Amino acid sequence: MIFLRIGWMDHYQGLNSGDNIKGGGAFVAQHGFGHEIFNFRPWNGHVYGYVQPTGAAHNAESDRTINIDRLGAGKDDTSISGVLAVWAATRPQGGTVIVGWYKNATVFRDWQKPPVGSERNHAGNDF
Repeated sequence: MIFLRIGWMDHYQGLNSGDNIKGGGAFVAQHGFGHEIFNFRPWNGHVYGYVQPTGAAHNAESDRTINIDRLGAGKDDTSISGVLAVWAATRPQGGTVIVGWYKNATVFRDWQKPPVGSERNHAGNDF
């Protein structure tokens, strides 16, 4: 199991649905969006999520990674499957709550490009 902290949204289906992101750190404060805005938007029977590793720039701009070794992956593994990924966010009125989860998730050590055709792009960034 892994707990992943993200910014607060109502639906995580993108910003075009009128859903705005609140909290989520310095990147969200500076840009008005975070890369988690599509975390519960289904595509081809799956959902794809993003969490920024601690202290990292977004996407492939950072050498920071998720330490999947602590989930049972080997040092040379790029991902681990069968993980319960629990997403948590701080409500605007305060208090951290679970906003959703992925059962049997695959967690990657490094950022991955979104699947072709998944339309997970905002402000010129792939999510």
